[in-house]
Amino acid sequence: MDWRVIKIKGLRREYGDGDARVVALRDVSLHIEKNEFVAVMGSSGSGKSTLMNILGCLDQQTAGHYWLDDREVSSFDDASLSAIRNRHIGFIFQTFHLLPRLTAQQNVMLPLRFADTDLSADAGERAVEMLARVGLGHRIDHRPFEMSGGQRQRVAIARALINRPKVIFADEPTGNLDSKTSEEILELLCALHDEGQTIVMVTHEQEVASRAQRIIRMSDGEVVEDSKCPA
Repeated sequence: MDWRVIKIKGLRREYGDGDARVVALRDVSLHIEKNEFVAVMGSSGSGKSTLMNILGCLDQQTAGHYWLDDREVSSFDDASLSAIRNRHIGFIFQTFHLLPRLTAQQNVMLPLRFADTDLSADAGERAVEMLARVGLGHRIDHRPFEMSGGQRQRVAIARALINRPKVIFADEPTGNLDSKTSEEILELLCALHDEGQTIVMVTHEQEVASRAQRIIRMSDGEVVEDSKCPA
C-alpha cells in the first residue's frame, strides 16, 4: 500500500512572458505521507503560497506532475479540480473566509452544498457534529460577528473537516490571532493530527512550525531544507 497522499515531481510554476516572466517554483519534488503534519516555511516570495495553491488545486503548475491520493491531477480541467477540492480537500485560511450573514452551522455546511457525495443529505446534522468536535456545539446559530477570532477560526476548521478530507491545507491559521488563542488553535490541529488527519500548514513563524512533525523550508521557489521536528 502506498501511504503517500501527496506526490509531486519536477513541479514548476511560471507567471508572465519574456522580460516579465517570474519563476515562482523551480522543479520542486517531494512527497507527504498520510497522517503527516507538515509545515511549509519561507519568506515572502519564496514560493510557499504558490506551492500551497497548487497542492490545494487552486492553481496549476506550468510543468511537472502532481498526484493526490494516487490520482494524477496535473492535467485536470477546472471542473475536475473543483470536484477534487470539494470532495477531498479542506482549507483553513488566515482570514477565516466565513460568510457574514450565515450562521456557524450554515457556514460549515457550505462545502457539502457543492459536493455530490453521500454526506450531502445529512449536511445539517454533520455540521452540528463538526462544530461540537471543535468545541462550538453551543454556537451553531451564531453569526461570525457574534464570535471571537478564535471561535471564527474554529468554525473554519469545522468547515474544513465536514467533507472528510484526505488532507487539510492551513494557510497561516494563527496569523490573525493573539498568542493564547493561537495556542488553542494549534492544540486543536495537533489533536486532529493525532486522530489521523493529514495536515499541510503554511506559516512564517518558527514557533508555530515547530508543532508539526516535519518542516519544509523554501527559498526562491526551491526546497532548501526538509527536516523532521524533534519529538
